[in-house]
Amino acid sequence: MNRRIGAAALLVIFVSLTAAAIFSSHHAKQADVAAIAANRVDALASKPVVCLIGSEKSDFFSDPRVVKILTDKGLPLTVQKEGSREMVFHTDLQNYDCAFPAGEPTAMAIKANQKVKDVYPVFFSPVVIASWTDLLKPLQAEGLVRKVGATYYLTDMHKLFEDMQQGKRWKDLPDNDKFAVGRALYPSSTDPLKSNSGQMYLALASYVANNDHVVSTSAEVDNVLPLMRKLVDEQGYLENSSAGPFDDYATMGMGKAPLVVSYESLFIAAAMHAPGFTQSRVLLYPTPTIYTKHILVPLSDRGAALGRLLTTDPDLRQIAIEYGFRTNDSGLFEKTVVTKMPFIPKEVLDVAEPPTFDVLETLLKRVASSRQ
Repeated sequence: MNRRIGAAALLVIFVSLTAAAIFSSHHAKQADVAAIAANRVDALASKPVVCLIGSEKSDFFSDPRVVKILTDKGLPLTVQKEGSREMVFHTDLQNYDCAFPAGEPTAMAIKANQKVKDVYPVFFSPVVIASWTDLLKPLQAEGLVRKVGATYYLTDMHKLFEDMQQGKRWKDLPDNDKFAVGRALYPSSTDPLKSNSGQMYLALASYVANNDHVVSTSAEVDNVLPLMRKLVDEQGYLENSSAGPFDDYATMGMGKAPLVVSYESLFIAAAMHAPGFTQSRVLLYPTPTIYTKHILVPLSDRGAALGRLLTTDPDLRQIAIEYGFRTNDSGLFEKTVVTKMPFIPKEVLDVAEPPTFDVLETLLKRVASSRQ
């Protein structure tokens, strides 16, 4: 009897020890799996999101506050600047987490080519003409510019293009006692084959030349083509990014850049960081103008996470507005920008739509062929 009890006791002890060993081993394996998973999460969080961006967004993304927010959210960012149109023809987009061009036609072309389901409209900015207070009198006397409230509008785009086609020069403008030079009257832009601001300038000009209608047929492309070629050919060398002409405007003075096609955001950002910037400079709003939408196209889950963060985080929205971008929060834009710069309109009402990507591409290729 005692032997049976002893054997039973030993069996119970053996089973208990075995169960404990199995339990301990199972938990050890679970801990190992959890550790591996945690390491993978940490590795993923430390791996940068790699994104193609237009140059006009580089200052925003290099702001230390933006860098910290993205890093704290596990989305440290590495950017590569490239012309918006060039992104469409990138052959290795699979190596990037996102493409963040300027311009809705470009973003929609990337979305279609890469079969992306959702995109993220982050912010937008109207196309403007940056100029100088010393040029307001002759531009107003020529009937090109009119002041409404605190804002200056380039109200007759038809006449501007007519003056350009007639070869009018600055010295031909009335009441011009500050810039009576032989330079042809034309706005400087970027290369439309490389940069969205140049593309949007041609898109706007094509709208005006097409009797204020969006160009949509090959016949309409033919009709507006002579003006488009003149707008480009008249300029000679063209910069590849919007930062180039605006930097010339900001640093080299009126002689180099009397009229510069740019983004409103670049002017606002410069004025926000240098209060004396607007003492001799002025912003002209074409009527109509055209909006450039900055739409993030995700190419990976990490790119999509960045898009969601940029469109929802209030701190990032505030910083974006400080860099001159308009967002879906018009009240915050008014509080941050318009109250400090009354010449910036709260809303831009007269806005044209760009052509589709395919039509714009046809127009750009036809312009390019004339330069070869």
